[in-house]
Amino acid sequence: LPAVRMTQSSLYFVAANLLANAIPESFQVEVPKMLRFLDANGDGTLEAEEIEHFVYETTSHILMAAMNTYLVQYMLAIKRPPKGWRLAGSRRRAETKGISMLEKYWQITAPRAGWWTLLDRVITGVLWLGLIYTWLLALGIDPSTVAATGGAGGLALGLAAQNVVSNGVAALILLATTPCKVGDEIETGEPDLRMSGVVKEIGWNATTLTKENGDLIYVPNKV
Repeated sequence: LPAVRMTQSSLYFVAANLLANAIPESFQVEVPKMLRFLDANGDGTLEAEEIEHFVYETTSHILMAAMNTYLVQYMLAIKRPPKGWRLAGSRRRAETKGISMLEKYWQITAPRAGWWTLLDRVITGVLWLGLIYTWLLALGIDPSTVAATGGAGGLALGLAAQNVVSNGVAALILLATTPCKVGDEIETGEPDLRMSGVVKEIGWNATTLTKENGDLIYVPNKV
């Protein structure tokens, strides 16, 4: 449970800061060159107050990132139905005694196709981006610098990953327009190379089909 992990992380945060505060106020030591980042006032001497400040700033950022990590993990977990959950059974429960809003969400995303599934993928992406942003801040990395670096290399990366991008765009179109969904039996491919099977999953890069003998076929989405 995220509450347990959050409590543990908070206790680690308190313990680390208590240890830093236990350093005598008279403590002073000459700072080696490799540890100059600890010397806040730049006088070449590391004092107890500077250690306390560094420990607090570092652990508070890490604590915040850890809290966000646990929260994102929990949100990603509850977006997916538990093992053994079945759409048909859920619909029967909805007709007899009602179901929670969360289970209604499971119902509308269960077909893994359509606008709701597309929205589900977008929510997942936003959660991951937010988590990465939090950890960049915790590690002292400027997100704008990372974005600028990514922009400079974006053209080269785009040229090198044209197929991946094409398949990703095709996946969005498949999810939005729903020409097929999980459980449908389809036939696709080029005129001289036809593939058929039951749709098992529509991923970002390929759609997985299951043949009658149980073999899996991975069909690029752009096909």
